[in-house]
Amino acid sequence: MNSALDWQQAQDFVAFIAEQIGRIPAAAWVGIVGAAVVAWWANRGQTERLRLQLEAERDRLTEQLDHDSSKLGIELAEAATEKALERTHSMRREVYFAVASQLARTHARFAQLPMMESVPPGLADELFLELGRIELVGDSRSRPIAQAVAQAYRDAGRVVIGAHLPVAQASLELEGSERACRNVAEDLEEIGRRLSNIRGQQLGGIVNPEGLDELPALTQQRTELRERQDSLHAARSKALATLGQAREQAQKQIASALGECTLQATKLSAAMRRDLGFDEQQQGSGGDDAAQAYVQPL
Repeated sequence: MNSALDWQQAQDFVAFIAEQIGRIPAAAWVGIVGAAVVAWWANRGQTERLRLQLEAERDRLTEQLDHDSSKLGIELAEAATEKALERTHSMRREVYFAVASQLARTHARFAQLPMMESVPPGLADELFLELGRIELVGDSRSRPIAQAVAQAYRDAGRVVIGAHLPVAQASLELEGSERACRNVAEDLEEIGRRLSNIRGQQLGGIVNPEGLDELPALTQQRTELRERQDSLHAARSKALATLGQAREQAQKQIASALGECTLQATKLSAAMRRDLGFDEQQQGSGGDDAAQAYVQPL
């Protein structure tokens, strides 16, 4: 019921609107349509200008964003690079100081070898370990020098083994001579004690037939032992002289080998000082002074 009424009201409203529109003159319609067209065209122009302005603003903002992002990226990259350089420099200080310390210790151990009875194993193992760390943190110019230092000490190690063989042999000969001398001295002491007992009995009026029979043999044996003792002392002196000559020769050979080690180590020391900036700066704080003194040319 209500639906029919609503429909009727709608029809009446449409008829009313049509009647009102029909009363508008044609000239008025021209004005209305023209005004609508003008308004549409003006609105279209404003919309286009607004669109162009928005596009220009978007392009400007995009360009500004790209510029800011690029600038921020550069700043972040520079900050990251600076931090990486600081970490590398800190690691280099630690590694280079350890290398300098091991260079001094290893050089001292090699220099003492001619006076040692045997060559201890792993003379330069700790140095090789520290030099290997330069491969991780060292400058491209420092790494080849570190390799040259390691090779020089390997070559020196082979020289040490060859030079120490005569020293070891002479030491064994001297040890044998000294042991023989001690044995003869002990035998002479025993014979001397027995002879003293026999002579003491004679002076005391004690008759000891066995002692009297033993006296000539003991006297002869003592004479022979004294001759042997003289011979052993001569052999010991010769062995001692041979050991001295072997040590002197070994010292010369090792010193020659260490000359190349020292040359390469000096180059490495200069390279490490350069990498740490010690040769480009004046002395700074106390810590830097201590570090600079620590990494000195050998």
